[in-house]
Amino acid sequence: MKITQSKSQASIEFILVIGILLLVLFVILFFSAKMQQDTTKVKENFERTKECFKIARLISAIYANGNGAEIRTKTDYVLKINNKSIAINDTECNFIAFIKNEANVTGKIVIKNEQNEVIVENY
Repeated sequence: MKITQSKSQASIEFILVIGILLLVLFVILFFSAKMQQDTTKVKENFERTKECFKIARLISAIYANGNGAEIRTKTDYVLKINNKSIAINDTECNFIAFIKNEANVTGKIVIKNEQNEVIVENY
């Protein structure tokens, strides 16, 4: 007895193969999108950390340079500065200085040393 394959059987197998390939493609795209999100989060965290340490270095340098030292800079982040640390969202870094005022600053800021106490404020 000879079994022959009909055209309808081949069409169903073809549709099944295309469906499996599409499923694999969607799984790959899902994981690719997830990796893209994770990469973006890491990059944003790195940028916040870099900015935090930049401002911390400036505060420490102004303190070390003594009375009358001043620098103006710009930041795109909201900086929450207290006596020993700077916070940008969930990123925090420390500096060595005596801060006269706690501050929340963003945009154009001035960091100055008045009587060996550092003041950070918008200008």
